Amino acid sequence: MSEKIRPRWNPFYSAALTLTALIIIFNAIYWVVDITGQISRWSEDKLEDYTPFINAFVSMVQTYREDGHLIKGAVNNLTQHLRTNCADGDLRFAQIVIDRDQIANCMSKDSGELTFTIDDLQKRIQTRWVQLPNGILCWVIQQTIASGAALRKESYVEMGVSAAELQISITNKILLAFFFTLLLPIVAVVLVTIYLNRRFSPSQAQGQPKHSPQNTDQFAEVAEVPATPFIEAEAPTVPAVDLSGSHRTAKKTVLTKGGPLTLHLEERLVETRDQTVQLTPKEHQLLSLLTSEAGRIFSEREIITRVWPEGNPDSPPTSKDVKQQIFFLRKKLQDDAESPIFIGTERGLGYRLLTENSTKI
Repeated sequence: MSEKIRPRWNPFYSAALTLTALIIIFNAIYWVVDITGQISRWSEDKLEDYTPFINAFVSMVQTYREDGHLIKGAVNNLTQHLRTNCADGDLRFAQIVIDRDQIANCMSKDSGELTFTIDDLQKRIQTRWVQLPNGILCWVIQQTIASGAALRKESYVEMGVSAAELQISITNKILLAFFFTLLLPIVAVVLVTIYLNRRFSPSQAQGQPKHSPQNTDQFAEVAEVPATPFIEAEAPTVPAVDLSGSHRTAKKTVLTKGGPLTLHLEERLVETRDQTVQLTPKEHQLLSLLTSEAGRIFSEREIITRVWPEGNPDSPPTSKDVKQQIFFLRKKLQDDAESPIFIGTERGLGYRLLTENSTKI
């Protein structure tokens, strides 16, 4: 049995992998920049929209506190103002914190139960993201309350703005990004690679010789790859078979690795120890060629020239036709391509009839 040779790496595959990687990288950068820019623009717009509301509450708290009127009645008034604003627009919750003590808060009815947190702000305005119990994403704006000229990081007004619309838009863009960044480029590159591989594959280009009279001489001049020495089996044989049919003998027997193989030349029959099989004309010509010099390697070009000498200008035979006939022969002889006992494949060289003493190439 011939030694298996690892196939060469097709350069089209390397080019396809490189192109796919570049497309994925550039698409990923585009979508990250686009989504980040959309979030930034949305945040700036909401900050501009709700800054007047926050400033109004900051001013109210500062006034109540400086006048010493930050009592129960004023707190109720602040709470009522918060509830009025939370019932309108995208505002989902709000709270007022003085010296880390929550003095007023409100929440829209569809926001669920939310536990308010108390923070110490590190700058005048801070923002953060919060997900409500009902799953709505909120963008939180916090602004400190000044006492005179000083900022008090433990006193602030906080408002949570619904980002549900932004959340849906970003989710849709992520799905589009996944499609255009991964699935579409990969499918496109795979299809283009398959086309180019079939269109410009060296093996296919070499496997389609043109069988015009001029090219027949060209094939005859191709140097045969020298085969390794082999020992011809001692068995009743006849002279080399003339494929043109001008000279035929009754039968020919060769001792193969699978036992005696007898080819009946006139009836187009092949006989092994277990069976007798009828062959088609092309199968018979191919097996006659292989048995004519048992053990010698016949290249695909030589097989094409000698088994299809008439050719076909409209649809010339190719290496695919040779492989097909070899497949049919093996099937009729019950020969396994992986562990052959009759017809051996020598990768890159051709095919040969395995004699009883055939050595591994």
